[in-house]
Amino acid sequence: MKVLLVVPPFPKIIVDTTSIPLGLASIATCLKHGGHDVTCIDYSVTTIDSTSIDYSDFDLIGIQLHSVESLGDGISYIKMVRQLTSAKIVVGGVVATMYSKAIAQKKEIDYLVLYEGEYTFLELANALEKGEDIEGIAGLITS
Repeated sequence: MKVLLVVPPFPKIIVDTTSIPLGLASIATCLKHGGHDVTCIDYSVTTIDSTSIDYSDFDLIGIQLHSVESLGDGISYIKMVRQLTSAKIVVGGVVATMYSKAIAQKKEIDYLVLYEGEYTFLELANALEKGEDIEGIAGLITS
């Protein structure tokens, strides 16, 4: 399965560009070890225009919401991505866990991963790739 993992652009906050998004890197590692084709984009450190990505190239798109200050910009990014692809959109991160009820109501989001998402995301990707039922995957909410 082709997976894109994204830290979306957050113009309203100052980001420490000397650190890597460890949560995303950890999920990417699990997915790669599970045999999935993974691409990561961290818009806090890249000059790639978010509208220049062909999101339809991916089967599954994971988007990290990492701070309350970034929530509005993150939801705007998710809405933009949904207009450009029919790929399944998965949202995770600290804010996704804290505000899961409100975020799960967003029609652009297919799945919400709570808490530590490495194995939840991997189980979801495996199940979707095989056409299996996703019921019972721990830490997963379907929107």
